Amino acid sequence: MDNRIANLARGHWPFILVLAAYWLSVICLVVYSMQLTEGNLIYALDDSYIHMSMAKNAAVHGVWGVTRYGFSSSTSSPLWTLLLAINYVLFGVNNLSPLLLNLFFASLTVLLSYRYLKQNINSPFTVFLILLAAVFAAPLPALTLVGMEHILHLYLSLGFLILAVKNVINENYRIDKSFRLLFACSALLAMVRYEGLFIIFMICAVLLVRRKRIHAVLLGAAGLMPVLFYGLWSMANGWYFFPNSLLLKAQLPNSSHTGLLEELGRGAIRVLHSEKCCLFLLIAALLLIIVHSIKKPRTNDSAKYALVIYSGSLLLHLQFASTGWFFRYEAYLIYLGIIIISITVKEYLTWQHINSIVNDKFLHKAAFTCLFIFLCYPYIIRSTSSLWGAPKASRNIYDQQYQMGLFLRQYFEYKACALNDIGAATYLADIQLVDLFGLGSLESARLKLNNNFTTSEIHNLTYQKHVQVAVVYDSWFRHETKAGIPQEWIRVGRWRIPENVICGDDTIAFYAVEPSEAESLKRNLKQFRSLLPMDVQHIEENR
Repeated sequence: MDNRIANLARGHWPFILVLAAYWLSVICLVVYSMQLTEGNLIYALDDSYIHMSMAKNAAVHGVWGVTRYGFSSSTSSPLWTLLLAINYVLFGVNNLSPLLLNLFFASLTVLLSYRYLKQNINSPFTVFLILLAAVFAAPLPALTLVGMEHILHLYLSLGFLILAVKNVINENYRIDKSFRLLFACSALLAMVRYEGLFIIFMICAVLLVRRKRIHAVLLGAAGLMPVLFYGLWSMANGWYFFPNSLLLKAQLPNSSHTGLLEELGRGAIRVLHSEKCCLFLLIAALLLIIVHSIKKPRTNDSAKYALVIYSGSLLLHLQFASTGWFFRYEAYLIYLGIIIISITVKEYLTWQHINSIVNDKFLHKAAFTCLFIFLCYPYIIRSTSSLWGAPKASRNIYDQQYQMGLFLRQYFEYKACALNDIGAATYLADIQLVDLFGLGSLESARLKLNNNFTTSEIHNLTYQKHVQVAVVYDSWFRHETKAGIPQEWIRVGRWRIPENVICGDDTIAFYAVEPSEAESLKRNLKQFRSLLPMDVQHIEENR
């Protein structure tokens, strides 16, 4: 038995070491972040708590919404919210479920990546370096502490791409077991994030080029079906076809024909200018496609099709979706790019080739080393920034949104409150929500999408909903051209947090929407001040 374990460890040491490095990093991040948050497990984004709120209401009250008072289409990842809801039904509402799910899917991602790399690369050390680079450049440890669906999306994207390439290159035109599995993956991928449709679209396009029309149609239908069902369900409940988060955050071009033609491609170019990690991967992928077209590799065309699918998906994402906001949106593109490009480079480049490139001359070696460092630098910065920033982001959420949720739970339970960050507040407190950003309130989203979100409309909306308190970022309204804080509101106090790395502003303001509530709100803030973390500054308004 001991010999078997030893042989297994020797045979699969790259996977074991990378998985151990990932788990150790997550443990360190969690322990450090809990030290910063007074022993509480706090996720690094407020959006994580939107999923948790919806899952809690689905599990406990049978309501798909950020509050138990009605339906809301506030998630662009129905599958992740559903997985959390199932966990809450089985084990009760808890804070651990997002962390444990991410640990599970990240481990599966490392295993799947290792098997894929091992099939294509003979050198265990090379496999180890590539896998380690992908895990920390994505970055999986920080995404685990975020507590959202991005690791599940990455896992499904990788598995889907591997299966799709196999189906593309084979000459079997029948609907076999492998394609049925691909069919199921397509539906799951679209359910976990709408960006999954980019990869599905590219694979369908390649299948059409390969004259597998039936396969392309079925695969596209599988990806669109969950989107269609969810959209019709949302519309049946009076909401939009697409989730509010998608409508309010997507980078859509101007709807006019002229605007569409002018903007098509510009969005991707603008993002590439700032996202060097994506830019380098795209350049590498396109160069490898050209090289492959000129000189056939030692193996089949799977590498070429993987590169084409990846490049197209990357460009579609950069054109129509978001990047950044704590590394999460483009994480799957970074991870897939490192894996796919590394495998393809191995088709052409060996250590003998590198030696022949640099020769024995010092200048050649120095130039090659500088080029390598230059290309790796953005990914090193990305990895170190995520490891440094994740615990600090958790502290920010704990100091601001989490305390806001505790305050509302203590003094405004069951009452109408206006917010612009809704995750932790709705997870911790049972409030009747008016979301001024629009993720959790249809009225605000409709006003914004119709360009009618004005100061007077904010006043009318909060008045109609009998809102008593508003907790918002002043800066968000100062930057609006038409929407400002209504004059009738009375600012009673503010909380300011130090070293902000993730919150929309370092200061939140508390407003009495009804002037008669000002003294009561002021008194509540004074009472709660002793419960605030030591580093949160309470600023009382002098009136």
